[in-house]
Amino acid sequence: MDNVIREEDLEREARDIAPAIASWGGKPTLKSKILTGVFFGAIVTCFTIGIFTTGVFAKSSLEIGLLLLSIKIGYFIYNEARINHYEFWVLQSIESRLNTLLEEVRENRDALQKTMRMANYQEDPEKAKDTSSS
Repeated sequence: MDNVIREEDLEREARDIAPAIASWGGKPTLKSKILTGVFFGAIVTCFTIGIFTTGVFAKSSLEIGLLLLSIKIGYFIYNEARINHYEFWVLQSIESRLNTLLEEVRENRDALQKTMRMANYQEDPEKAKDTSSS
């Protein structure tokens, strides 16, 4: 009974994991909100300047806006890849735990079947040995 996972243990484990999951990209932090706002403001400003002006300044403004937009898209892709990595890690650890439990269940089933066979053939132990070897 030492290996039995109690409900309190699962709740404690969930509380311990919650901050890590939030840091992977669950809720946006103030820092990420400010960064997104600054990027959005800079991109809108660059495109607005590029549309309403002419000459080299307009072209460079549009190119800077496009560069900022590309950087922001790259940052989104990086964060998404990081979140997917952690989700894979969590699922992998769940699968590992399930495989361990499945192995224990199979061992317990085999032991139970062996015990039941021995109980059924208490009168004739030789018959029990023949059935367990098949």
